[in-house]
Amino acid sequence: MRLALGIGEAPIGLQGTLSVWDSGTALNAFAYDRAPHAAVISRTVQERWYAEELFARFGVLSAIGTVGGRDPLADRP
Repeated sequence: MRLALGIGEAPIGLQGTLSVWDSGTALNAFAYDRAPHAAVISRTVQERWYAEELFARFGVLSAIGTVGGRDPLADRP
């Protein structure tokens, strides 16, 4: 994961996250191959945490600027 940003107010209000990954494979490994995260995914359905939900994937075509003084899309050292 190169970048993760959370927005909103827990436990009420609009909530969301945005993350930038090196690949779809890396994202899938995080989401489904780690037992703690897989358990949270199950709990979201069981406990009805969301009134609405949307999970979408986009490809980054270009970027301008930095986050915290760092370009999250730059090659890693």
